[in-house]
Amino acid sequence: MQPRTRARFIGIVAVVGVAATLAACSSSPSTDSANQKVTVRVGVWDGGGGLKQDEQLASEYMKSHPNVTVKMESTPTNYGTKILTELAAGDAPDIMQIGDGDISMFKSKGVLADLTPYIGNKSDGLTMSDYDPALMNIGKIGGHYYTIGSGTSMAVYVNKDAFAAAGLTLPTASWTWDDLEKDAVALTKKDASGNVSQWGIRFNGNDLRTYLPFVYAYGGDVISSNGKKITGHADSAATIAGWSEYNKLMNVDKVSPGTQAVGASNGNDFFLAADGKKVGPAAMELSGDWGGTDYVNAGMNFEVLPVPAGPAGQFTTMDYSGYAINSKSKNVQAAWDYLRFWATKGQDSLASTGQLVPYKPALTKYKLDTSPATAEFVKSFSKVKPFPELLSPSFSASGAANDLVSVLSDIQTGNGSVDVAKELKAAAQKAQSDLDSYSGQ
Repeated sequence: MQPRTRARFIGIVAVVGVAATLAACSSSPSTDSANQKVTVRVGVWDGGGGLKQDEQLASEYMKSHPNVTVKMESTPTNYGTKILTELAAGDAPDIMQIGDGDISMFKSKGVLADLTPYIGNKSDGLTMSDYDPALMNIGKIGGHYYTIGSGTSMAVYVNKDAFAAAGLTLPTASWTWDDLEKDAVALTKKDASGNVSQWGIRFNGNDLRTYLPFVYAYGGDVISSNGKKITGHADSAATIAGWSEYNKLMNVDKVSPGTQAVGASNGNDFFLAADGKKVGPAAMELSGDWGGTDYVNAGMNFEVLPVPAGPAGQFTTMDYSGYAINSKSKNVQAAWDYLRFWATKGQDSLASTGQLVPYKPALTKYKLDTSPATAEFVKSFSKVKPFPELLSPSFSASGAANDLVSVLSDIQTGNGSVDVAKELKAAAQKAQSDLDSYSGQ
């Protein structure tokens, strides 16, 4: 199963100058006629199964709204370039899928309608207590909502059969990174030549966000709370300690596949047990909820545990993608009506397939808040810390995020000899310079 929410940033650096010319329009509720024929354009980066789900929900809506045509405009590649070019030309979709790393940037350009008056409308609004606040607050800036979306926290899949075969006691929800390290070492199987037949754990992702739990657990961060200072944070002793733990797992203990092994897998899921086997190539996996349904369907014996605790506590992060309404849309009311459907009946339809959703009535109805594949991800939302893109609209666009990812990339090669402190110091200086010099033009 492909990740549903991984596109956090949509390629804004190359075309952000185009967006800078955009002017905001009024986002107050429009007076669209309920009976007139209208087409609601929805821009998404989804492809494959994700696009199929989008189209099924649109079809459901159109059955009860014969005057409305919901048109999905899918751009899996270079979505950001297309959407910003369309915005500059005044021809963007009525509803736009927005990555969580870009919400504040788009808001600052004035192209997102304020959804707050629609949400609060007594006749066709939303009851926000029906939604997980950690997810809903991602789309909230300055007390106003600009996106409504869904997402997943990060947690650890544990294969019970692998633990039993190794004679290990299953970890508890209060486990630590030291506990995970010991288990991962015991679960890694190698022959006399060092060839690995089973990895202790797979860290699923090559981006900064996935590895923030290491930083947070040791009391670190990567940017100040006002979104202006990277040095002194991304290169602090606590941050260095967190990523040093990750480096130890990758390059000293060698319990997780490096870049070469991941590339050789052709995109296969390391945790998924195939061909009737009980254990896949990896006995544990740090990931979002993306593969849970596949693991259930494969008959795997697994559970999901929270991200381990470190000296500073137990924290996680999330992936989120939201939907915004184009502030220049001529069909604002119709766009809101579809977005409201997506956030209620649409979420019910998605939950019926076992997909994690932010809508609490659907979670309860389909027992996703108690299911072994999804329950921990729901619980872990309470452990999410604000990620840097929420604190600085320029963190991604300036290239600062990529500067720090370069350190992760070196660790992920699995070839050893990574001086984490030295590389983080250099990366933090470069990131600070890029952030300071970035004008958004």
